[in-house]
Amino acid sequence: MTTIPAGMTERDVAKTIDHSLLRPELDDDFIEDGCRLAAEYDVASVCVRPADVRRAAAILAGTDVAVGTVIGFPHGSHRTETKVFEARQALADGATELDMVIQIGALKSGRDAEVLADIAAVVEVAHAAGAIVKVIFENAYLTDEEKVRACHLSEAAGADFVKTSTGFAPSGATHEDLALMRRSVSPHIQVKAAGGVRTLDALLEVMALGVTRVGATATKTILDDFRARQAGASPSAPSAPTIAAGAAAALLRQVARTQTAAIETASQWSAEAIAADGLVHLFGTGHSRIPVEEMFPRYGSYPGFNPIVELSMTFHSQVVGANGQSQAMFIERTPGLAEVILSNFTFGPKDVMMVFSAGGTTAVPVEVARGSRRRGLRVIAVTSVQQSMSAAIDPVVGTRLLDEADLVIDLCTPPADALIDIPGLDTPVGPGSTVTAVAIVNSLTVRTAELLTERGAMPPVLTRASVVGADRSRNLFEEAYREHARRIARAITREE
Repeated sequence: MTTIPAGMTERDVAKTIDHSLLRPELDDDFIEDGCRLAAEYDVASVCVRPADVRRAAAILAGTDVAVGTVIGFPHGSHRTETKVFEARQALADGATELDMVIQIGALKSGRDAEVLADIAAVVEVAHAAGAIVKVIFENAYLTDEEKVRACHLSEAAGADFVKTSTGFAPSGATHEDLALMRRSVSPHIQVKAAGGVRTLDALLEVMALGVTRVGATATKTILDDFRARQAGASPSAPSAPTIAAGAAAALLRQVARTQTAAIETASQWSAEAIAADGLVHLFGTGHSRIPVEEMFPRYGSYPGFNPIVELSMTFHSQVVGANGQSQAMFIERTPGLAEVILSNFTFGPKDVMMVFSAGGTTAVPVEVARGSRRRGLRVIAVTSVQQSMSAAIDPVVGTRLLDEADLVIDLCTPPADALIDIPGLDTPVGPGSTVTAVAIVNSLTVRTAELLTERGAMPPVLTRASVVGADRSRNLFEEAYREHARRIARAITREE
């Protein structure tokens, strides 16, 4: 546990926090609740999406919480004229802090004059309105030499802060980067850490490196911990299982809040396919086989779903040696394999393909989706939008899974997948994608059953003997497996 410096107050901590509300799926209620939380804890600012600036400014009027937004976010590749327009609009809407993304490609190409001019143009507009500018580098993509150049260019352009990252790249703030950035700018230029500061200990550690602002979504957790420590309570009172369960519950609430419409559409499509004597095909590799198996066959499930799981990409429980994970990961990145897999099936006119992949960039899942659409199937992608967007597209594959889908259901997990930060450990633990994937498929299974029952087309359900008796349970199993075999017989019959 990091010791709180003598004399440090809750306000000192709160005024280092920019409460982040930038994820693309956040709805109006979430934004408004986030602004009210920022006001309750009297943080430095909220950082909202550009479209939310007016709403945030209205909620926070009369408080000491500034309204910030992002410019050229998250890739920095907007034209300078576009960034200037965004800045002017944001200022007119009530923003007083602008976090702009640097021209990453130009910096890496050595076009420093363009980078300088890009930053300076936004700074000029902001300072004329009395606003401040924080320049986001996206350090995950930069060498140390490039980070130092970015610091020098930001200072030369008149920026007020240098900032590590957007929160959407593969990694966020590291102690090494923060120390480097602090050394590379003059004392009057401030440093903001973003990505990975989720606990009070983590915040205190970066403050000790000279950081004066952090971008955080865990504002309540951080400041409640500070209050508990100041009051003499144990900040570590919640057990690890309680913390993990709380994080999982929060993730499930986010799925319920943001993905209900997509799950309803997927259920409608699934019911249409099954009622038309078709199939909903399910594909996943690695840990994404878990939601595939959750849908069928197991107690409470029913035929109409066709699990497609290749052992070479999923059966790696030995981890190393024969059938190890290294081989499985290599195979799932093999272009062309998806076509070989799909060629084993004859797809019906109403069939649906559901592809599971948390990362959403590996070759086989992406190409299964692409090949299924080419065959006329409606494709549902169950993926983490944040994880997918934080990773570079494989040039051989050319797209992400979400680009190849007719419908996307977002797992809502962060780029790391893992949910929990542990003091003293610089990498998060506790993956969340399986939690939400299983919740999503069970929601879909239940809703599809409702729709099929309404149509009078509900297949037999696998049911435990303790519920319906041994004889009926056995009969339901036999009926369900016969029905599955009948449907699959059509799907695996090759056309001559």
